[in-house]
Amino acid sequence: MSKPDGLIGSHLADALNRDCHCISVDKLALHHQLGSHLSGSGLPAQFLEAQSHLFADLPVFLWDGHIEIMQAVIRAVERVALASSYRDEVLPRAPPGACEDFGPRGVFLPTTLIVSEENSDQLWKDRKQLFFKPVSGYGSRGAYRGAKLTRRVWHDIVHADYVAQAIVPPSERKLILSGEERSLKLDIRCVSYNSKIQQLSARLYRGQTTNLRTEGGGLATVFATPKGSC
Repeated sequence: MSKPDGLIGSHLADALNRDCHCISVDKLALHHQLGSHLSGSGLPAQFLEAQSHLFADLPVFLWDGHIEIMQAVIRAVERVALASSYRDEVLPRAPPGACEDFGPRGVFLPTTLIVSEENSDQLWKDRKQLFFKPVSGYGSRGAYRGAKLTRRVWHDIVHADYVAQAIVPPSERKLILSGEERSLKLDIRCVSYNSKIQQLSARLYRGQTTNLRTEGGGLATVFATPKGSC
């Protein structure tokens, strides 16, 4: 693989995500390793049969500068969340689930608001730009895209413990499938501990983020591109 001429930083990452069709994963070797670590359980064969596109064929390229920005956001979020003045102000008005301490975690969240009767009229007006999720939910259970809400469901949401989050459109990664160029949605996941990024991973998919049956999609390796010339 050669670097596109004259491109640096984020422009280089964008060009590689758009034009690089290199293969990054030896799937047979990867499946063999899974089987060797979980020998006797039969899990790899069963799991991979159900999730036929668990691992992506292509890597994802991310600019070093964006990683530094994520690092700065992690530090800022953790500093604010640990501040006693912030906790004294916010936690008394928060739902029970928000008051639990699950240990040091770094997370990135779009603009998020607690749904209440007081702000329900404005949230209903803005619903097409929002996603609604239960405070104690997981795995997209009970989550609703605002554009598809009915008045009946909205009434239930207002009188339950829900948050409203701004919809953030995913970026894309282009690849070649059966001789045709296609675009897959790209989702970067960042794991942090003690205000430092420990791991970066990516998902390539179509439709919902939980879709692990997208041809050419799945879990992808992340490579960083330098901020300056390379």
